[in-house]
Amino acid sequence: MKKTAFTLAEVLITLGIIGVVAALTLPSLIQNYQKQVWVNQLKKNVSVLENGFKKAMADDGVDKLTDTTLWQSAAEINNYLSLSTEAKRNNFFNSLKKYFNIISVSNESRPIGALNNVNLVNFGVSYPMSFADGSQIGFNRVNITAQADIFGNPHGAVAAVAVDVNGYKKPNQLGRDVFAFGVTERGEVIPVGGNGAVYAYAKYFYCPRNPNMSFPPNSGGCVNYSSQLTKSNTISMFYETNCTLNGDGKSCAARIMENGWKMDY
Repeated sequence: MKKTAFTLAEVLITLGIIGVVAALTLPSLIQNYQKQVWVNQLKKNVSVLENGFKKAMADDGVDKLTDTTLWQSAAEINNYLSLSTEAKRNNFFNSLKKYFNIISVSNESRPIGALNNVNLVNFGVSYPMSFADGSQIGFNRVNITAQADIFGNPHGAVAAVAVDVNGYKKPNQLGRDVFAFGVTERGEVIPVGGNGAVYAYAKYFYCPRNPNMSFPPNSGGCVNYSSQLTKSNTISMFYETNCTLNGDGKSCAARIMENGWKMDY
């Protein structure tokens, strides 16, 4: 019986086709894998933060983070950490170590790049606190009373926090491995620009405090938030405006979390 086999030319052609297909698909596979790594770490970091704040409230038997011994340790700061003395910052950082497995704190502020690859002004990971897994968190603002203007206006926010899921590793880019949050007085970690932040801002800031102001925009006055607060009429406050390849990325954590923990951009 005559045996047949592939010729050398056929083998080389097949290998060439496989190489071309691999070259086309491998970068996409690697990128999707990297995105999932960032998202998984982000999910972990959010959980760690919220659990730590809840433990602080439970230890002191209070319902508000601002009433805890932990938060009172930041009373002398009460705004931007960069304006406080090193001693005051260290007092707060040492209190945080009781609830978070912090291995080091750096006396610096690392500038972060934007999602659109433009240098981001006035955003960084301030005084980054490093965890054993390499991730970092940085408090930009800490207040002992709730503020309406912290990080995308999640009213009830008592802190502005940047989360860097892989620390000093690149890309150090907002919306990729760095994300922006506000911490509420109830210990909730709310992403900037998300539904929760905008809803809370409208509910607690616009209407009760400013009854003559219009919210949603052009509505003529305060309305039923749950039925009227939608992406279409508050689009300038949602992640569609800046979590795009042309945006700065500040609201990308909101997009990820509200999309079922997926980085779809």
